[in-house]
Amino acid sequence: MPRTPRSNRLVLAAGAVVPVVGSLLLAACGDDGDDGGGTAEFCDAVAANQDTLFGSAISTVDDGDAFVALYREVGDLAPLAIEDEWDAMTALFETALAFEPDTTEVTEQEVLTEAYSSEQPALAVRDWLAENCQITIVVGTVPPPALNVSGSTPAATG
Repeated sequence: MPRTPRSNRLVLAAGAVVPVVGSLLLAACGDDGDDGGGTAEFCDAVAANQDTLFGSAISTVDDGDAFVALYREVGDLAPLAIEDEWDAMTALFETALAFEPDTTEVTEQEVLTEAYSSEQPALAVRDWLAENCQITIVVGTVPPPALNVSGSTPAATG
C-alpha cells in the first residue's frame, strides 16, 4: 500500500521528539572501554552524521528508510552506557515509518505512545553526547495534552 502525505507527516512529527542540532561539534571524545561500541567510534559517527541524525527533513518514504537505516548503523556503534536509549529513539522512527492510515498494522496511537516513551531516552542521549562527545543538541519534547476540566471548584474553607 503506498504511503500517504499523512503517514509522511507522522514520520516528521515523530522526529520532533528526537534531538535537533543545537550547535556544532566542539571536540572529539575518548574510548570508555566498555563491552559495547567504543565511545570515540560512536562520537565520531554521530559527529559525521549529526546534520542527518538531528536536523534532516524527511519528506519521502525513501528518506525515512534511509534515516532509520542510519540510526541503526550508528546505534550498532553505541557504547552500552547509551545503547538502550539510542535504540528507543530508533524504535520511534521505525514505528512512525510503519504507520499507514486505514490499516491496523501500526496505529496512530502506537506512534504517539512510542513518541512519549522515547522522550526520556532522547534526553539521556542529549546529556550523554554533551558529557562524552562534547556534542550539544536540542531535544524537542512532546507537550502533554491539554486538560479540559469543567465544573465547579470546591469552595475554600477557613
